[in-house]
Amino acid sequence: MQNARIFFEKRGDAKYISHLDLMRCFSRAISRAEIPLWYTEGFNPRPYMNFAMPLSLGMEGLSEILDIRLNEEMSFDEVKSRLEKVMPPNIRIIDVKEPVKKAQLVAFSRYKIEIKQEQMPQEAFNNAVFGKTEGCKGNYLDRTYKRCENLVRRRQNNNCFTDAAEQSDIRNKPEYPYNKGA
Repeated sequence: MQNARIFFEKRGDAKYISHLDLMRCFSRAISRAEIPLWYTEGFNPRPYMNFAMPLSLGMEGLSEILDIRLNEEMSFDEVKSRLEKVMPPNIRIIDVKEPVKKAQLVAFSRYKIEIKQEQMPQEAFNNAVFGKTEGCKGNYLDRTYKRCENLVRRRQNNNCFTDAAEQSDIRNKPEYPYNKGA
């Protein structure tokens, strides 16, 4: 048996594929590519696939991780080339390597949040993003930061220490527009 770690990206319309559908998508693609995937034993065998920190629906991923186990020896370049031929649009195989650590030991993620102002007056946009608006509990960046902080705290409770919360706190940086008047 041989373990392989697949690095892939999902962009565009693929960001609307749920985690379970993505598992089914990879299972079918591996089957179409005739990659000898190892199946669990027991009454209802399932393909051995393990996604590290799956994304929420609607989020693009630039470097996602999938671990698989192969029944037979196969070069990683061969696995990559076979998968590239059968993957759906907007899901691209970046690389296939041997895993160094378990997927559960991924200690941090980097997020890029883009807020686009399309057809909204500048003042309303600034109030919605940086200041309080009626019916909202705090501003958008503070709420997003708290969600990321809770995620980091959950990872710390699972014995995966990371200081990503301190590194990702943009509220204390001078380019954060909310701090300009302070």
